[in-house]
Parts: sequence; structure tokens; C-alpha cells
Amino acid sequence: MSFQEFWTRYGKCASGAAGGLGLGMLTGATVGSAIPFLGTFGCGVLGGVSGFLAGSAGSCGDKK
Repeated sequence: MSFQEFWTRYGKCASGAAGGLGLGMLTGATVGSAIPFLGTFGCGVLGGVSGFLAGSAGSCGDKK
């Protein structure tokens, strides 16, 4: 398997999921920072999960 095939199959999916996770986590933590610890942590986790799912949905799968 060449690098291009590997990137097409797995790389785009992994980078989309990781990017969604990071951006969702940062956004959620920013919004939740109104409540110092619990809000920042809880909203960061919730934002990370939803960002991961959105990133995966947008970048994974067979697009023809």
C-alpha cells in the first residue's frame, strides 16, 4: 500500500476526527469557563465528543 492510498483510507479520517476533537474541546471549555472547574471540564468533554463525531462524519466514509 502506497502512502497516498494509506492517506486516502485512514489519514483523512484520522485528521478530521482529531481536528474535530481538539476544536470541539477548546470551544466547549471556552463556553463552560463561566463555571470555573466543573463547567470548563464538563463542557470541554462534551464539546470534544461532539466535535470528534462531527469531524469523523465529515471526513470518514466513501465519497464517490
